[in-house]
Amino acid sequence: MNEAEELSSGSDRSTPPQTPELLLTTTRFVLRPVADSDLLDVGRMYADPAVVAGYPGGRTLTLGEIRRGIAYWRKQWSEHGHSVFVIRERIGGAFVGTAGLCPTDAKGVAELGAVIDRNWWNRGVATEVGAALLTWGFDVLALGRVVMPDVSNPASAHLIEKAGGRITARNSNTTSWEVEPGAFRTARDANVDR
Repeated sequence: MNEAEELSSGSDRSTPPQTPELLLTTTRFVLRPVADSDLLDVGRMYADPAVVAGYPGGRTLTLGEIRRGIAYWRKQWSEHGHSVFVIRERIGGAFVGTAGLCPTDAKGVAELGAVIDRNWWNRGVATEVGAALLTWGFDVLALGRVVMPDVSNPASAHLIEKAGGRITARNSNTTSWEVEPGAFRTARDANVDR
């Protein structure tokens, strides 16, 4: 089976695969560490030019690249205890996207990122999942800072600003952001009280 046939035949799972690993839940979503079984869902998402247009490089990825990416993320999980999650709908198990806190070279610092399947755009996924990831990162992992470098998507910039983020660098096309625990907790508490 070639790559296009593998993607189109895909696995439309009605329930997320069972795993004894970490699960984060939000009101609408379940996040669990990415697994090899997610290849086709993640591959379909990264094969959509509209989805990848706002990300560095802006090009679609092959299944081979996705397979290597999943292996890399799994290695990060085993070595650092955090990396990329798969996001699935709590009811029905539909694939929503990927998001995570990836390790950086700096101790106590992780990079926040998310890629949302086009079918879930403009439905508040990044806001809901981002808040859960930041809460987990600061309260459980005890991170000192979360960064989002090279943000070119205005919705992503708005999300990190609402979470208490501040701009650390700006160039003609992108802005880099960081969030510290105190600023996030203040912003989160202010948003809850509204």
